[in-house]
Amino acid sequence: MTGGPVAEVPSGLNDDSSTRAQQRVRRDKAREASDGFCGAWVLHPALVPVARAAFSMTSLGGPESMQRDRPTTTALVDPQRLADTTSLVEAPTLSGLRGNLRVSLRYLTAWFEGQASMVIDGQVEDFGTVELARLQMWQWAHHQVRLAEGLTVSERLVDRLMNEEVSMLLRRQPAARERIELAAQLLREAVGPGEPPAFISSRAYAALMGEQVSPVAEQSAA
Repeated sequence: MTGGPVAEVPSGLNDDSSTRAQQRVRRDKAREASDGFCGAWVLHPALVPVARAAFSMTSLGGPESMQRDRPTTTALVDPQRLADTTSLVEAPTLSGLRGNLRVSLRYLTAWFEGQASMVIDGQVEDFGTVELARLQMWQWAHHQVRLAEGLTVSERLVDRLMNEEVSMLLRRQPAARERIELAAQLLREAVGPGEPPAFISSRAYAALMGEQVSPVAEQSAA
């Protein structure tokens, strides 16, 4: 069983950000190894030895004991337990909400220029990132989730942060105004009131081809 992908991208051999990235990967893969995973896949070759080390030697006593303790059958998991989020103690943060908006806007803007994937803040991002981020924001606003800072996520708060992020991106990329505004429009529709679209990517493709997508014709992602 293979764990999740490592999207971290080291910026240099002796850079502080690279050290922090390696520490995050090492900690995350050690947890997966102790949970019974047998490996992971990475998106940058520089992190292969870091990820591999967690599966060759851990606190469980090394490769042999890891192999002995790893489950050999698929255990049945109660779906009700998976759906229960009451045990989650960490609350979403304002920086997390803003980060979702920023990454989604930057990726969509680049996607309209022809980029399939890109590095944003030291991580490889693709359309999957946008799909996850926009639905998470919709859920926070729809359920009026309270952030760690005390604010309640609302359509008004999301709209205010969206305007700020759009303004900052316009200052950085003034020549990309049309693409930025199109990206913002798609994102507003995806996180706004009403049922969220099943895939924002289908709307983006339609916009790229100059087509119109009827909200009623799409299956909801909620």
